[in-house]
Amino acid sequence: MSDYTKPFEKRLHSKFQTEKAAIMYFKEKNIHCVKIGLDYLPKGVKSIWIKDLPPPISKLPDLLVFHPKKRYLMECKGGINNVKIKLNDFKGYSWWNKIMDQYKSSVVYFITSINTKKIYLINHCDLNFIIKNNNYSLKEYPENNQKYYEIPFTDFKRSNEEYKEYLKKGCLIIDWTKDIKKYYIKSRKKNEN
Repeated sequence: MSDYTKPFEKRLHSKFQTEKAAIMYFKEKNIHCVKIGLDYLPKGVKSIWIKDLPPPISKLPDLLVFHPKKRYLMECKGGINNVKIKLNDFKGYSWWNKIMDQYKSSVVYFITSINTKKIYLINHCDLNFIIKNNNYSLKEYPENNQKYYEIPFTDFKRSNEEYKEYLKKGCLIIDWTKDIKKYYIKSRKKNEN
């Protein structure tokens, strides 16, 4: 079953699992982060009200990461063989990235692949570079006609030569690792307690 066909509560639970994995990932590296996105609405606030907010506010990334050298806004995404990013969301993250760029920082994506068991940390500039260089066609969710990019995780891989060329352009895939499983196991155990 595709994620978009699951009930909202299930999709939100899956997103929370990815965010919890991100929080634990950074905690293990002694990097602090806080939840700031609008997924954490207090009881009584209806999610439909978010649609009335200006797009930059409604597209606020999920976390604020306090790296010792820089502060980052972070959006958490997950998938099996690819990651889907809605066009409207990406435009909102671009707006936030322009703000962060003024402070020599950026929006960063914490992307998990369930299939490859990898974590990809990639900044907005790099993701934009990957999208433009691969000429992805926009797809559309049937239930709401929202357009999205579907980015295969294989496009995050680079040979040493491609990687060097990528670095020359000022882009950098920050990190990838095979230990995603332990972060999901830890977040599930923490949930159960």
